[in-house]
Amino acid sequence: MKRLAPLMAAVVIPLGSPAGWQELKFSKIKANKNTFGEQGLVVAVEQSSSPLIYPLRDTLAVAGFEAELEIDGEIKGAGDQFPEDAYLRLGLVAPGERRLGTLEKMVAPAWIKRLFALAPENSGVDRIHFFNLAGGALGQKRIFPNSKDLMSEHLIAVREPGVNKITFTHKLSPPLP
Repeated sequence: MKRLAPLMAAVVIPLGSPAGWQELKFSKIKANKNTFGEQGLVVAVEQSSSPLIYPLRDTLAVAGFEAELEIDGEIKGAGDQFPEDAYLRLGLVAPGERRLGTLEKMVAPAWIKRLFALAPENSGVDRIHFFNLAGGALGQKRIFPNSKDLMSEHLIAVREPGVNKITFTHKLSPPLP
């Protein structure tokens, strides 16, 4: 009888070099200034944020992730609603069958078109899962407004007032492709 052990592997996303990263912009919103160096990635945000994408070569089963960051500054408060702004919004794009139709290609923002273009050949996207570090109530979830069920958000870590250095780990069950 053979016994198979689960294989666990870590993927480290390089933060010291811009190699492999793709900087996208939202229309009408000033883009972030991203600086890669020995200390890691520094993201300077003035008004709003812009997506920074690191495409993986192969589809992986992601069982969790860990982040360590230092924050200088504050975001707008959220009140009782789901926070619109986040200190960190980490997104995982799950492969699937969904593709942009002709009309959607004409009206979709450039960053959404780019995400769909990164899908493997003859494939599409199932959903973009965002995991946020923000203010608000831990564990809140929502489908991003007007995304036609394409994007979900989960508040997985909360920054306490006055705390600048944050490290958190988040486990996914079941793992996401």
